[in-house]
Amino acid sequence: IAIYTSKSDIYAGDSMKVLMCTDNSKFSEHALEYGGKLLHGTEPQVTVLYVIPRTKDIYEHYVIVSEEDFRRKMADVSAVVFDKARKVLKKHGIDPMTETREGMAADDILKVAREGDYDLIVVGSHGASGVTGYMMGSVSSKVVQHAETPVLVVRGGK
Repeated sequence: IAIYTSKSDIYAGDSMKVLMCTDNSKFSEHALEYGGKLLHGTEPQVTVLYVIPRTKDIYEHYVIVSEEDFRRKMADVSAVVFDKARKVLKKHGIDPMTETREGMAADDILKVAREGDYDLIVVGSHGASGVTGYMMGSVSSKVVQHAETPVLVVRGGK
């Protein structure tokens, strides 16, 4: 686990505003669990963010799917992702809000964090190294490098 911050002040407010990010992997579920444990009993304002990759743009020449069908399928996927996140966080007394974006994960995490004036971003990391780590950890790495908000990176997953 690593906590990175570019702010010099330490949070001292009544209710911490936390952006918890998920990609529906075991790594992000582990990050939700760990973040929930850390925040347990603090009455935080938590938003779970799920960024849907723009795969339709990539595969539009190979698969015939209407925009409406694609959006409906992504809404179904988001509902499942958020249901899992709520179950994890509910164990820690946290009832999160949810937000879905469509785009590039790191870019949208950074944008939502700036727009929402969050106190902390929580992301998971695959914990890989070398080329695999570069490819798989690129989202958490980019968030750490460019966030104006402290970032909690939770490595691995069980």
